[in-house]
Amino acid sequence: MSKRNRWWKPNKETKKMLREEADKLIGYDKTVNPSWKSRWKYFIKRQYPWYGLIELNQFKIIEMRDYMIHYGWLAEEEIAKQVREMSEVINLGYKILEDKYEDAAHKWLRENECSITLVYKGNLLKSLKDKSLKDEELLVKLYNRGAFEDLISPAELYLDDPMSKEAFEMRKEFIKDKDTRSVAEWLEANNLTEKDIHTAYSGEWINGKSDEENQAEVERRFKEAWKARQDDINKYFALIAEYQYGWGD
Repeated sequence: MSKRNRWWKPNKETKKMLREEADKLIGYDKTVNPSWKSRWKYFIKRQYPWYGLIELNQFKIIEMRDYMIHYGWLAEEEIAKQVREMSEVINLGYKILEDKYEDAAHKWLRENECSITLVYKGNLLKSLKDKSLKDEELLVKLYNRGAFEDLISPAELYLDDPMSKEAFEMRKEFIKDKDTRSVAEWLEANNLTEKDIHTAYSGEWINGKSDEENQAEVERRFKEAWKARQDDINKYFALIAEYQYGWGD
């Protein structure tokens, strides 16, 4: 039995296909670009089949813009026009790849909901083996001061956009009579370890509105974010389609 390559490593058939397709795409000139490695090696050596088209487009257009700035022989007005068009596409591409479209919705959620850690008695794996989850004993509800401090790192909490003063005061009022210890603090106070418990995560709205109202607002905000991202992706490729035949030389 022959040894198989790793699934992402191209076999002979794939290599042959890629070579033939490359010849179709740039078949009019078989000359090898002597500077290809100095221009592309940092991108190509990190590229895998599952990476996206926008990253590839970005790097190619950045290369084209650099060529036009430093080596273009067209009239200055035409060079400036092409550089301006390429920069417009590149800037939009980086906005898409940065992918901050959902940040505002996440911030709203963080400001209007209090995350809760539910601490149950017993080891989860043992409970599953014993099929005793139906008899779970809730030991405590811990109202998180932030958002699942024991589960999520600060870098994941959109802390570069802190909650508003009004939201901070609303949360402060909501949790003033609640148990806000972390799981680690609660375990230490009760002489227990992580092996003695298992946890689940939930939340409660703190803005005084109904579950239905808040759920509808969450869905609206995330749908708007998804639409804004898709609109930008559509615009990105539309701009390439509009501009690309004028680029070059």
